[in-house]
Amino acid sequence: MAESPPNPVPLAERYDAAALARAEERRSKLAHGRLKVGADSHPRVKRILDLLFHAHQNYYFGLWEACCVVSGVLYEQSLLLLLEEKMEKDGSLSVRDPHAAGGVRSIRDAEDLARLNLFQLGSMAKFHRVLPYLHEGLASDLRLARNHLMHDRLPAFAPKGGAWVASLQTEIRRGITATQTIELPQAEVAARMAETESPALWAYWFLTRVRTLMGTLFAPRIEAV
Repeated sequence: MAESPPNPVPLAERYDAAALARAEERRSKLAHGRLKVGADSHPRVKRILDLLFHAHQNYYFGLWEACCVVSGVLYEQSLLLLLEEKMEKDGSLSVRDPHAAGGVRSIRDAEDLARLNLFQLGSMAKFHRVLPYLHEGLASDLRLARNHLMHDRLPAFAPKGGAWVASLQTEIRRGITATQTIELPQAEVAARMAETESPALWAYWFLTRVRTLMGTLFAPRIEAV
């Protein structure tokens, strides 16, 4: 007989009073409302909201890198779920593949979809209109920033013209690179967080921008409370 999972340890037993107070200050300053799953949602949408909860918890307790990582996973899982739903509806999806006949191959099951990298998922989401045109730039920023994060190459933010600015390098063709700029308005940062060191700024950027994208991708299946 399988053993029941252990009960989670309450936050009050895992952190001291000072850490709990700092977490509450960050939560209050961030001032994000709660989200809930709508009645007609896919069961996996609840698991995606669970990931969002963990991203928030990491942010509140100053676990900046963990917040970035979970937010990146949240973005990837959101794309996977929406593409799976599209595939179930249409029967298959197309993805560019230089090794396939005509440079395109069909994806017909969830296992094949899960083998694709984030760049391919994003490209498919754009092609199949899963990703709104309004947020294509943000999705590109998230993909590139997550790639830098996974290779431990996230740059530092620096103040410039009323914003915190970080520059990401991207290869547009073999041997040819371009710079993609991430900007956080200093007024926004001052209003919603106390820290200004780069790890905290990246955590804030990942969390708030992924949440913005989710609000569009899953509307109206995820509802504000």
